[in-house]
Parts: sequence; C-alpha cells; structure tokens
Amino acid sequence: MRSPQKPINPVIMMIAANINIVDASTPTRITYGRIIYLLTICRAIIKRANQIEAIGFGAFENSKLSNIAFDPNANILTFGYRAFFGAKNIKSFTVPASVVSIDYYAFANCTALEKVVFADGNKLKGIYEGAFYGCKNLCDITIPDSIVEISDFAFYGCMALERIPVSENSGVLGIYDYA
Repeated sequence: MRSPQKPINPVIMMIAANINIVDASTPTRITYGRIIYLLTICRAIIKRANQIEAIGFGAFENSKLSNIAFDPNANILTFGYRAFFGAKNIKSFTVPASVVSIDYYAFANCTALEKVVFADGNKLKGIYEGAFYGCKNLCDITIPDSIVEISDFAFYGCMALERIPVSENSGVLGIYDYA
C-alpha cells in the first residue's frame, strides 16, 4: 500500500516565486513566468523583485494580506487589474520606484488602506480606473511628479481623503471623471 502524498509546503512553493512568506496558509496561485499570482497570505516580503515584472490579475484579491514589502531593487512595472482588490487588512502600502502603472481596480475595496507612499525616484505614469475605488479610510497620498494621468473613479469612494496633493512640478495632463 502506498503512503498518501505529503502536501507541498507553501513556503517551498513560494521560494520559486521569489517571495519570503512570513505567515501563510496554502496559497492558491503562484508565479507564471515573471508574474505573481497568489492568495491567502497575511504578510509577504517580495525578494529578488528585480525578477518580477507584474503583480498579475487578481494576484492578492480578497487575500488576508496585511503587510507587504518590496526589495528596494524591485523591477515591478505594474500592479495589474484587481491585484489587491478587497485585501481588507492592508493599512499602508509603498509603491516601488519601478512601477509605471496602477491598473484598473488594483487596490479597490481595500477598506483598511490609510496611506500610500511612492518610493523616491518613481516612474509612475498612470493611476487607472477605480485603482483606489472604495478605499474609505485612505487619507494620506501624495501624487508623484511623474504621473501623467489619473483615470475615472481612481479615488471614488475614498471618504477620508480630503485632498490629493500635487506639486507645482507635476506632469499631470489629465484627471478624468469622478477621479
């Protein structure tokens, strides 16, 4: 009689994804190429992020994620569609300098999110439709000078957000409906 297969350790699975899991239950998604897909983790440190180019479609959607940190040498170009959608435990987030876009609904309904920081020297060009939609506790964000576009509904439903500081050197060319 064969012994039952031992389940794969989620920490071992995530090493392949260049992520050091600090506290995890079994992830349901992992990397494909250079895009991260995972779910149900509480805290993650993205290491060797220079090998990851995108946090993909729904990668952390509805996860229990409460803390995430990126390697300072990250080469992440985008937070994809619904990347952190509904991750209700994230309170603050630092966007790596390499990120050029925050895609549709990337942080939508992250209801505990209070603060978004952009790393020095950032290359961010666009905050797209609904990126922070429904982040009702978001109260601290400064738009980087590199930004060109803030799309429709980008900050819609951010009830605690009283102002969005933009410097005199800002490259913003367009702020669209209900942004």
